[in-house]
Amino acid sequence: MIKRFLILFGTALLSSCITQKNVHKVHYDQPYNGIVHFTKTPCKVNVEIISGNNNEYVGKTIYGINMDPKFQKNGLKLNFDFVPSKALIPEGCTANFIATFTNISVMK
Repeated sequence: MIKRFLILFGTALLSSCITQKNVHKVHYDQPYNGIVHFTKTPCKVNVEIISGNNNEYVGKTIYGINMDPKFQKNGLKLNFDFVPSKALIPEGCTANFIATFTNISVMK
């Protein structure tokens, strides 16, 4: 009985880790476009997603934890990829989630 429980628990644990890894990979490989917005909240610079391969994120805002200052210009349009973070959103922040930006560039 205990052996069967441990096998089921181990299988569930491993499959949840695999699923989590795949979720992050999917987001990392998908390019997005967005507009930088300044706010008067603890998350001073947010990026609103205006288009992307995954419509689930269009219209949502990201607080980027690694955004280079050269991209922090109100109204600037960006191309980027992102990896969602498990970090907690600071109290008073208006962003929908926190993420790490990758492959960021200015839209032309």
